[in-house]
Amino acid sequence: MTDAPPTTAPVPESVLRALDALDAPWTLVRHTDLDEPVRSAADVARQLGLDPGDITKTLLVTRRPGSDAHALVVVPVDGRMDPVAVAGTLGWEQIALASPVELARAGQTVGGVSPLGTPFVVVVEEALLARPRVLVGAGTPGVEIGIDPRVLLEAVGGRAAPVTGSGARTGAGRADVGGGG
Repeated sequence: MTDAPPTTAPVPESVLRALDALDAPWTLVRHTDLDEPVRSAADVARQLGLDPGDITKTLLVTRRPGSDAHALVVVPVDGRMDPVAVAGTLGWEQIALASPVELARAGQTVGGVSPLGTPFVVVVEEALLARPRVLVGAGTPGVEIGIDPRVLLEAVGGRAAPVTGSGARTGAGRADVGGGG
């Protein structure tokens, strides 16, 4: 979720191609199509009759600041990414949350990161797999994709792992990032 103004920007072609390749249902949710303004994930959940835990955020992480090694991490929007667990799942010694500049270089948009249609390894919080449907970013702020999380995991060739928790803060550039996106 983002505090960015609603958008009518198109969904990136790479995301649309990934969706077209699915042999499963999905829905596109544009915040501008909802009855009331959206200021938070809770607003979206309330208007769609969803549990807030059904809404996710996708975070771009790097192996270390400035590294070309990237991965995407999908966690509940109300959860906190555990950087130590993510680093362990990826087999990396440390991770750093990508900067807005790195995000743009990786073809992603602040507030609209999508796990679909990217070349990156995707790690999905395993607890999400128990939900019938989640909302993930569509690559454009203010636009989400409603999808079965098991279908998402298969579509992106991702890894499911327990990657949410309190996350210890140990210093910049180390496995200490949390955050939103």
